Amino acid sequence: MSQTGNSLLDDVGSWSADQCREELSNTLPKLIIYGNGASTDKKITVLRTLVTSFLPHISLDVLEEQLLSKILPQTQILFDKIISDVTKHLESESTQSSSTAKLQNTLMQCLQCLVSMIEILGSCVHQVTSLCKNYGTVSMDQIQSLPSTALNIVKGSFSHCKDSNELYGDYFSSVSEPLSSLFKKAYGLQKSLMALLDAVQMSEQDGDDVIGKMVQVCDGFHELCIIISSMDSTLMVSTWRFLVKLASKHKDLLKDGLEVSSLIKSLCSDIESNYEHCLQIAPLQPGISSSQRDGKAFAKTLKICNLCLKMLMHLLKEFDGYIRDCHKSLYHLVIVLQSLAPPSVHAPLISSGAKDELNKSLLICIEPLLQQLLPNKQFCEAVLISKQDLSKTQWFSRLQTLLHLLRLLPNASADIQAHWLAPTVFPEDEPRESVFKAVFTTISKCHVEFNVPVYLPSIMCNGQAQRNVSLHEYVTTHLCGYVASVPAAHFGIVERALLTSVLDSDINMALTAMDVWCFLARYGTAALCFTHVKLIASLLNSLPTNSNPAYMHLCMLLRRLIPLMTPEDQTSFTSLYPVQDNLTLWTHLPLLAFPEASKQELCQQIGNTAIEHCQGWMHTETKTLGSLSKVTTALNALCSVYRHYDSSQPPITTRLQDAVKNMVCQLWQELPLDKITSHDLMSTLISLSGLMLQGLNPEELNNILCEIQKLLQYDKTSVQVRIVTTDFLRRIGKKNIPPCTQQSKILQGISGAFSKLLSDKHWVVHQMALQAFSVFAEETSHESVVPECLQNETVQGLAVNFLSKEPRPYNSEASEVDLLEAQLIVLSDFAVKQQEYLQNVKSIVPVGNQLSISKTNCASEEPATKRAKYDDSDLQEAIKQVKQGLKRIKELKDVNHEKSQASWFVDELRMIKDQVVSLLPKQ
Repeated sequence: MSQTGNSLLDDVGSWSADQCREELSNTLPKLIIYGNGASTDKKITVLRTLVTSFLPHISLDVLEEQLLSKILPQTQILFDKIISDVTKHLESESTQSSSTAKLQNTLMQCLQCLVSMIEILGSCVHQVTSLCKNYGTVSMDQIQSLPSTALNIVKGSFSHCKDSNELYGDYFSSVSEPLSSLFKKAYGLQKSLMALLDAVQMSEQDGDDVIGKMVQVCDGFHELCIIISSMDSTLMVSTWRFLVKLASKHKDLLKDGLEVSSLIKSLCSDIESNYEHCLQIAPLQPGISSSQRDGKAFAKTLKICNLCLKMLMHLLKEFDGYIRDCHKSLYHLVIVLQSLAPPSVHAPLISSGAKDELNKSLLICIEPLLQQLLPNKQFCEAVLISKQDLSKTQWFSRLQTLLHLLRLLPNASADIQAHWLAPTVFPEDEPRESVFKAVFTTISKCHVEFNVPVYLPSIMCNGQAQRNVSLHEYVTTHLCGYVASVPAAHFGIVERALLTSVLDSDINMALTAMDVWCFLARYGTAALCFTHVKLIASLLNSLPTNSNPAYMHLCMLLRRLIPLMTPEDQTSFTSLYPVQDNLTLWTHLPLLAFPEASKQELCQQIGNTAIEHCQGWMHTETKTLGSLSKVTTALNALCSVYRHYDSSQPPITTRLQDAVKNMVCQLWQELPLDKITSHDLMSTLISLSGLMLQGLNPEELNNILCEIQKLLQYDKTSVQVRIVTTDFLRRIGKKNIPPCTQQSKILQGISGAFSKLLSDKHWVVHQMALQAFSVFAEETSHESVVPECLQNETVQGLAVNFLSKEPRPYNSEASEVDLLEAQLIVLSDFAVKQQEYLQNVKSIVPVGNQLSISKTNCASEEPATKRAKYDDSDLQEAIKQVKQGLKRIKELKDVNHEKSQASWFVDELRMIKDQVVSLLPKQ
């Protein structure tokens, strides 16, 4: 047969086209049988003969059955065998001492066989394409063997070329030319195959087998895209473009079988890798070394990213509802695109031109991409999941993404808005939060960006030029815009998110929530504002008075909301919360915001109530730590009045002013300063004394200064007390001390206190002391005391540099971003403790500390911190229920007078009376 086959090949080579057509039915089976058992070279010769001499004469209707299905599987097997032989030859060379020239020759022959096979297969595809043109249309079942074989050979060729450097090792240079030829021929085969598939038509009449073949073709091109993604970017884009075009063309038939999610994941990965490379070669800002930067390569890579992103969006549009489990990849892509680009603090310092190109070509596509994904519930779940797997460089990108979504949501349907704003979470689901609350949660992770700060372009307004605004303003503007459009059904979600954010320890989150809340108060009705004010006032009354961030943030918010109320509501507020019963609350309210008719009365009431509290304590025989809290509250209230009228006299009677001054001076004499050096009372007393400085006579001022100097000598004096003392000394600069017996003592006290505070080792106290001394030195009329404050040479040098506005040398190599990131770690640890505090606020059981703190009889140890305010809401509710029960009993007694005289009824009432009496405190 071999001899017969050789002669047959020779004969066919001399035949004309007409003779080949005539002998087709007889010769074709013989050549196929011969080729199956021949050597590699003969098989390639037979394949070439079949394709060049006989294929053009076969009808398209029988081409698959008569030829393609017979030769292409064998062609695939032969190609794989040659690739395997190359690997075996190279592996055997490492274990055997064979001739280098012989091995090189073998490798060259193998590669040449591969090139020949690809050439023949390319000719086959080209001729089939020509047949398709003659027939007008072609279906997949007519050529189903050809696309898969061609694709496998192209993939095998590209994979071999991709791994060739490592595979061939030292022989790579000697085979580089045939490898290059192999790559080019494979690329040519791919182009021919794409042209053929363009001509393929499919319809609903095609069976599942045919549709499955097309799905396999799409999967093959997808694998091809993965192989060449790191080889040739231009080839990668053209392959992706064809794959997306092919899948979209037959989407109605392929949507159930094609794994679109895998395509999307690969596209996302390709975009990310090219994007990272793009930023690595982008031109840098002037003045920065950019030896490895290439502007042309940057533009080319950016164009590739843009094309891939458009193809991704096209796939999402065409296969909406069939993208399955790729939502996390899409979300990650959006995060990566923004996290590596300006204005992120972690982005490379690229030039303004490169930044503009980046925005115009790529980042501008983010919002349209999110617009397509907005209705998708799985994407919503990926974005809103509480536990986000993000690095510290990606939280700012998440914040930008959420703000993009807030801009898009008002135009979405009610169902879509509900899914984003009020997500349904089942017990088995991972916890998720609303998009509105997610913004605030993410703000707490962007401490660095809020404090650098990062600047972003503001929202365009008619008639105004666009400007760059801080991140805080940018976020607040978007949140306010969204709040204005929130459906009424979801308004409670917004209120809860704002309240929990205000209570959070993160200052950026709390301040943003306050700004949005104030916008809500102005944008909404007066009744809504009044309701919110009453809510916050009730919360403050229920929480223990302290310096916890949650309490302080509520105070700040209430101070901002009071001025937004109508005068009528402000008047109603004073009736609901009278000063006599809510002195602590009134210490936090902006008195100047109330109507003119109420200001004087309010200040007078606060002053009288505060005096009563202080006198009550001073007239008590047993002075306890628990009772000191009332004195602190009273002094805070007086500080509030005097601070509001710092530049003028408060609107209280002269008699009351004298009473306040005498009470302050008496407290300085009565209090055991050595036992309460860290108590809140001391810092409050010093603040009030500073606010009343202008009304103090020299003797009173001297006594206070003496007590302050004693305080500063104690090691346990709190930082807060020392900071408040710097403000007291700052205010003395405006007071003129007349010549008298106490003048020299006062000036010595001032210089001694300043000297102590300027040399303080706590950096906050030291800085505040420098600022206070700067103001004092500028305002005081007693210039001689200024140099007396600077006896220490080190302190003198620091003060002179501060007054000269010379910056202090900074020796750390850490950048501002590094320092802020380290600060965030500390704040995060603190936030965890604060969350524990908030969860246990109502479980705190107050314990009265009866430690005596009178000046004549006080304990030697430092007293415990002020006890928490008792929450009596449960008791009040129980009393309310008892009253309601008594009222009901009285009503029944009046209706059934005779029955109410029964002995059992009288006995029960007497028993209840005894139980109530037993609850009363014993006299």
